[in-house]
Amino acid sequence: MFQKGDKGKPVVILPGMGVSFDSWHEVCHRISTTNRVIMIHRPGIGNSEIGYEERHIYQFTNELNELFRKLKIDEKIILVGHSYGGLCVQHFVKRFPEKVCGVVLVDASSVDSYKLDELELSFLEGQTNELLIKEWLKKADQDAEALKDELKPELTDRQKKLPHDAQQRLLEFGVKPEFYRALASELKCWDEDAKSIKKLGTFRNLPLTVIARDPSYQMEIAKAQNIPLWEMEKFESVWRDLILDQLNLSTQSEFIEAKGAGHSVHIDAPDVISLAINKMNNLLQPSK
Repeated sequence: MFQKGDKGKPVVILPGMGVSFDSWHEVCHRISTTNRVIMIHRPGIGNSEIGYEERHIYQFTNELNELFRKLKIDEKIILVGHSYGGLCVQHFVKRFPEKVCGVVLVDASSVDSYKLDELELSFLEGQTNELLIKEWLKKADQDAEALKDELKPELTDRQKKLPHDAQQRLLEFGVKPEFYRALASELKCWDEDAKSIKKLGTFRNLPLTVIARDPSYQMEIAKAQNIPLWEMEKFESVWRDLILDQLNLSTQSEFIEAKGAGHSVHIDAPDVISLAINKMNNLLQPSK
């Protein structure tokens, strides 16, 4: 867990699967001037411990609720979730709507993401959940030193501009066996978790901002990687439909496309997220 800022409504950020909260540094820095920001790693990620049992979202949202109690957060929070973290957000809000005053979903995973698997596109071959789980469990059986030798972690030029402690955490982030055990467990439970979340209904009238990546950015990636453009167009069309479906989670929803950003909106367009949170701050101000 990482905290910054000491005023305004608490903003809780749940990163995507296998993503460090340090990659949210820019967003955190911007909104910490107006809000108390809390960024959270799920068990097994970063320095968070994990056991050997399967990890369902239900367990995590219970733990998240208990964490808020320990942090003595009595007021309602703004909950922000990216990718798989967005799936966790959807589950928490549906279970504990009284704890949340606003939601921001950032290119969030859908409860119907199975529709992407049904596309059977050539550029997705070899990326099945089963193969990924097998690969991650193999890494989970190695020790940290072996993983470090194999992966040889390095910082990107952007990461080298972060504070020293954040740089150190990033270098150590993906070289622990617990990390891969957590990834494998989250992905293994994904379909079952998604079905259970879908059954819980909607957010009703909770303020909701849905932020999506820019499809044209994805097409540039396709060109650079020699992915057939028709395949990427098909994938992006279904992805966008799934994102737009999330607007139906609330009667108070707004859609924003992050121009020039890929899936990692928090890195490519941090201003879009910070502005969305600031707008929600204003919306949640009591009327005079």
